[in-house]
Amino acid sequence: MPAEPVVTAAAPAASQPAARRDGVLGNRDFVRLWAWETVSLIGTQVTQFTLPLVAVITLNATAAEVGVLNALRFVPVIVIALFAGSGWIAGAAGRCSSRAPWPTRS
Repeated sequence: MPAEPVVTAAAPAASQPAARRDGVLGNRDFVRLWAWETVSLIGTQVTQFTLPLVAVITLNATAAEVGVLNALRFVPVIVIALFAGSGWIAGAAGRCSSRAPWPTRS
């Protein structure tokens, strides 16, 4: 039985420079943004876990009180959405907040 030839990978030439990082990880500003966003998200998750836990352990909160506490976390989002969604901000500037006219009956 004939011996099969052995194929080896060619070693890179020593004179060639190392490959540059041209992707997003090569961009220093993006890496910094990504790192701080990761830290922020970890902090958010820790707060979401520990806030009800602290309320139950130290304040002896009931299940209803913890539910109200969790619901109150969304109040700023709801208030901002009301102002932005209703067009009060765009209306105060004198601009039309609607891009398309309302459908009319014929």
